[in-house]
Amino acid sequence: MEISSPVLHASAIKFLEEGGEQEAGDMLRECRVNAYECGDTWWDGDECLYAVHVEIFGSREAYETLSDKRHNSTTAIWNALEAAKPPLTYIKHRTEHAWQVDEEEALPIIYRTRSTSNASAVVEDIWLDPLPDRDLARTRRILRTELVDNMHSTRARVKLCITHQRRHRLNEPWEDVEGFNLATLKGGQEMKLALTADETFFLHETLVRLHKLTENGIPDGEREFTLVDSTAGMVVKGRAAELVHELNERDSEEFWEAIRQIQPNLFKAVALTKLHEIREDAVKTFERQLSAGTWSEGDWQAFFQENTWIFGYGLRYQFLSTVTAQPNYGGTTMTGQGGKRGDFLAASEAGRRFTVLVEIKKPGTRLLDAQLYRNKVYVLSKELVGGVTQVQSNCRTWEIEGARLEDNREELEAGSPPTHTIQPKGILIIGNLWELDQNAKRTTFELFRRNLQNPDVITFDELLARARHLLLNEERSLRPKEPLSDEHEDEELDF
Repeated sequence: MEISSPVLHASAIKFLEEGGEQEAGDMLRECRVNAYECGDTWWDGDECLYAVHVEIFGSREAYETLSDKRHNSTTAIWNALEAAKPPLTYIKHRTEHAWQVDEEEALPIIYRTRSTSNASAVVEDIWLDPLPDRDLARTRRILRTELVDNMHSTRARVKLCITHQRRHRLNEPWEDVEGFNLATLKGGQEMKLALTADETFFLHETLVRLHKLTENGIPDGEREFTLVDSTAGMVVKGRAAELVHELNERDSEEFWEAIRQIQPNLFKAVALTKLHEIREDAVKTFERQLSAGTWSEGDWQAFFQENTWIFGYGLRYQFLSTVTAQPNYGGTTMTGQGGKRGDFLAASEAGRRFTVLVEIKKPGTRLLDAQLYRNKVYVLSKELVGGVTQVQSNCRTWEIEGARLEDNREELEAGSPPTHTIQPKGILIIGNLWELDQNAKRTTFELFRRNLQNPDVITFDELLARARHLLLNEERSLRPKEPLSDEHEDEELDF
């Protein structure tokens, strides 16, 4: 089912305005609404309702309002979206987001340092949690910091002063406000510097990053550091980048050894973060196409070939990698003409690999026929039975013909690691479990596949759930580790 986000957005605004809820209507008008099917269904009598995920992107004010479930505008906006949703749908997921800028607009976190001695360096002034309209501000507070080589502690290397500044006109430079001598305070008097929750958090994050800067000593000369990931470290730019490039051109082994000594986990962390982003995009594509239902079997085959990590672990086969797409299982070589063809030939991953045959149908392929065969027993669909038979036939043909051809065997066994074929496992990807809306249907399907020795039958929504689970585990592994308590601070750890 196609869902028009602009139509839903405009309809909800009209609903609010007709009800006299102008404040909520104005807020929703300034936001962007994104709606799409999320793959779930719900039966209301004889009607099948399709689940919808609605996202709202807006300003900070809109985000904070929508995050408050008790706010009148929040209730009004979600009621309007509920009323304006297309027929035969229901809103299952609701999320709100702050506006996202384009990649070109994203502001990198940059720290510029200048050494003042062999044991110290000053950091360019940092605006304490700057406002979006910073160009219109006439007062501000800055963090004036210095990095020092502390002989008493290698962890405490940042000195900090919070300074209040002002300017009389917008085009004039900032000036420090005259200091106040605390010695002149009289009894009962006090001085306060109050920070908002956002400013306090920004101060904490900044101090964490600045301490990260000093892990390998105090920077010398004039340096520029761009933050890549708060758990990974820094990437050097500017003059230092030229030196690194020159070193890499002259001797790559020397370059990587230097990187290993300076920041051993930097590139690993960056690579893992980038891989995680790619996989996040793949899961979003999976969700979107599962909802749209427009991809052909060939489209799904190409998608899974590029993302075999989705198969993951937990089934009776090991983690898979692709050997070849559209393989020929018998009568000729893997890439020749004729014979039985499959979607793609994969292999388990270990010191030695074993071939696995994968066949892909479509998410909308029926698992069961509509009519009952006997009381509480349904008839398996011809697509499911045919798919299982196809995989079983391909596995046998590949084992007794294709895998024994001299060219195929030599190519597979010459790989690193070598790949072998011994009673190859098959995987059939077909259908969607949401079709099984009755206990008798669920029982029929599950008993059938539980008692199959080969192939493994897995549905598209199960694969999507597996992909989300793997992604969640990756997110947990990329989170910063909890610091050690003081009592364990001096213990040597074996990683």
